[in-house]
Amino acid sequence: AANVATLAGCLGIHRGDIGPGSIPDRLHRELAPLLLERVRRTPDHPKAAELVCEACCAPDGAAEAPPAFDEAARMISERWTASPDITHFLERLSYHRQRPWTGRYEPIVRAIATTTPDRYMRYRAAFTLAQLVAEAGEARQDEARELFVRFVADCKPDRVDPSVSSLVEEMVEQATREIDALLVRGIGGPAPALT
Repeated sequence: AANVATLAGCLGIHRGDIGPGSIPDRLHRELAPLLLERVRRTPDHPKAAELVCEACCAPDGAAEAPPAFDEAARMISERWTASPDITHFLERLSYHRQRPWTGRYEPIVRAIATTTPDRYMRYRAAFTLAQLVAEAGEARQDEARELFVRFVADCKPDRVDPSVSSLVEEMVEQATREIDALLVRGIGGPAPALT
């Protein structure tokens, strides 16, 4: 019965400012389905997308995406790919990117990158997409490198809100390192010479 705006304020994008901080995995697993159920009852609420992203959490080292993560991703793909409030979904995919299950969300990330009018969200989605493709195996290493190169070329940190410009700068720096790394040690590439 909690108010969606109150829940989003405490658990969503501004969690570090006014919310409970980090929630232990055990509690998060119990909380996520409740949050999704609350959003299902009022999906048109302006803070619904932000709240759905809070269910996109998986324990470190999770071999499979939790059911709530899957359900939240489905809800995002059906309703909120253009929302500026789904940044936590993309951030969590980046965080868990070396897990085999993250690749299944590539179509949603592509949809976000092409539908969102928000510049920061486009940058975040393009960066996450390049990361997911880089983890997809040997056959997609060239594609991943091209995505990182395009991201670095297109990304303009001075054109986003100042509150996220440092995040964009960090993504550009990381993407630049990834470009070099894919040349030197991309999956399936030759090992660099050792001394």
